[in-house]
Amino acid sequence: MTPLTQAPVPRWHAPPAFSEALGSYVHRLRLTCGTVAGIPAHASVSWWMTVRAPLGMPPGPEHLTWALEQPDGFVAVARVVVTVP
Repeated sequence: MTPLTQAPVPRWHAPPAFSEALGSYVHRLRLTCGTVAGIPAHASVSWWMTVRAPLGMPPGPEHLTWALEQPDGFVAVARVVVTVP
């Protein structure tokens, strides 16, 4: 995933929260990283990740939205179409 920021993301000392939405399934977690330097506006940062489809989700194409969250709102969002096996 390579989310694009709309505004500068300040340096964070605690891992920020993020959300994954796959169809109607939404999951919120925290990144497992240490201190990260700030991210400039309109820049991108890439993460490698694995997303498991919920049990019972029908196979086929589905929209996956990933958002980095800060206390003042979402700051970076990536949207892709994935194929549920």
